[in-house]
Amino acid sequence: MLIRLLFSVVLFFSGALCLTAQAAPEVPIPKTFPYKPMKLNLNEDGSAFVRFLTWQQFWAVSDLREDADNRIQSSIRRSRFAFLSKFSPKFQIFMQFGLNSLDPNNLDALGNGGDGPQMFLHDAWGEYNFNKYVQVGYGLHYWQGLSRMSNLSTINLMTLDATRPFVHWNDIGLTNQFARKLGLYVKGTFGDAFNYRVAISDPRMGGGLSEAPSDGTGTAQYGAWSLPDGGKRIYEGYFSYSFWDTEGNALPFYVGSYLGGKKIFNLGAGFYAVPKGSVSNPSGETLDYHNVTHLSVDAFLELPFGEKGANGMLHAYTAYYNFDYGPNQSNTNVAVRAATGSVFYGELGYLLPGKKVMPYLSYQTRDYEAEATDGNSINAGVNYFISGHNMKVTGEYHGININEEVNQQQFRLQFHFFM
Repeated sequence: MLIRLLFSVVLFFSGALCLTAQAAPEVPIPKTFPYKPMKLNLNEDGSAFVRFLTWQQFWAVSDLREDADNRIQSSIRRSRFAFLSKFSPKFQIFMQFGLNSLDPNNLDALGNGGDGPQMFLHDAWGEYNFNKYVQVGYGLHYWQGLSRMSNLSTINLMTLDATRPFVHWNDIGLTNQFARKLGLYVKGTFGDAFNYRVAISDPRMGGGLSEAPSDGTGTAQYGAWSLPDGGKRIYEGYFSYSFWDTEGNALPFYVGSYLGGKKIFNLGAGFYAVPKGSVSNPSGETLDYHNVTHLSVDAFLELPFGEKGANGMLHAYTAYYNFDYGPNQSNTNVAVRAATGSVFYGELGYLLPGKKVMPYLSYQTRDYEAEATDGNSINAGVNYFISGHNMKVTGEYHGININEEVNQQQFRLQFHFFM
């Protein structure tokens, strides 16, 4: 295990040095693009435009458990393409499609069948801007409730990836299509410092359990689609207040780290609710319905030292979640492992002077009624920024413990490209 870990570390730094040697002349962070963005102007002054974005994330993963083989597995964690179209100051549309988690175990012979990951639609929504206080949109959207981390951008994460288990995406794959829902959202700002987003969406049908348990165990089953009367809705929202620099809300994706480009201290709170969203059968005869209600509070800090973080930058984020799926209810999605109970998450990072290297640590602990799902997770890693978030290499130790049993120990290496 030690030999494989050392080999992975050497691979990480040698890869970073090779990429550095090939990189274009460095442009100081936080300027995101050291080149002209892919933008097509639709009028003379550029106020109407189509902006194109693409990002690719490649992984090399080594299993560090004693009984694991010596293989380092390659994968494409994300391959995405998106565009934002603004036809007038009042109207815009956004679309994103892409692929997730393609590895040797799910490659398809012709790339068009089987159970392997496929290119699919992530976002497709249109929005009308009444004023700075109210913008209304409709479609397949990512304007989520609960927490800042529930609305993360994968382009500029501070950690290698979103924390696992994905408790912040509490219903991913159950009531939605990869954390996106079909519905209506309203968002806006007040006084530039207060941001809000609320949404009403339809849950995904046919993706969950169709019946309540009949064994009289009292176990609750989560899934608004399982209710016989239908017509159920998901209600969610997130509210944040900026004490220092403010953040934009043109897109739903919260920035993971500004790398010293902004001085940020935000407090937030959110909710997620599905009335009668879970069902149990304690008697073996009569169905009991339970309201699904989740609440969260969080805080986000980025404190640069010197001009634009020239002398370093401190990053910190913490969130507390209270989940209520129903009595002893556990979300059956193995990537989520959320259940009735509470979760604490925290992350800490420091961007060293010179803006190239950023070590970090993140920790998640879970305390659920269904004790078999309790546990904690830890990630310790280092970002090496070749050109900010446009080109970076990240090495990370990742470990998950569930109910006092170590389920996963990995060293992950990621090569990230964004333009």
